Amino acid sequence: MSEMDFSPDIIGLMRARAMTDKAFSELDSLFSSTISGPININGPADAQKIAIMLALLNGQAACLLVPDELRARSAASELRAMTSVPVRIFRPREYNLADADATSRESEMKRLAVLSALQTGQPGFFIITASASIQKLMEPQAFSSWSFELEIGMKVDIEDLCNRLLHLGYERVQLTESAGQFARRGDIID
Repeated sequence: MSEMDFSPDIIGLMRARAMTDKAFSELDSLFSSTISGPININGPADAQKIAIMLALLNGQAACLLVPDELRARSAASELRAMTSVPVRIFRPREYNLADADATSRESEMKRLAVLSALQTGQPGFFIITASASIQKLMEPQAFSSWSFELEIGMKVDIEDLCNRLLHLGYERVQLTESAGQFARRGDIID
């Protein structure tokens, strides 16, 4: 991953001050070692945990597991205040068990954007709620095989593209109004 854009004064000051604490020094040695895996920090307030995490990471990205949506929004806000790198929240899938005439796919599109960022190695912080972490996902290879990009001027088979979009769950409509929909007008796909 590339270097992150942190405020060097704040992060450096936090790190220098924290290194005087024995517990922080032990955490720093864990982060510096080749051992990778989850690290749970108990005791400090949530905002303090964010500051400790930034000081320990020393410019690297991380994945932060939080208990609920409220903590995810709070952590994202604190991270955005201390760094200029992208902060993405992976929320749980919404289940609608009742019939609905209209549904929004905004939440679904946001989840796919986070998964795509993870798959392509985009830098940033990823905040995952506990409920989202236990929901099943497709295999990364399957996700990659179905992902594709369209570029301006690119030549594609229109029928193949329509079939692929339908298979991916897009809705074919006369006029597109939201994400997750597509319309075909001759050789034009909206």
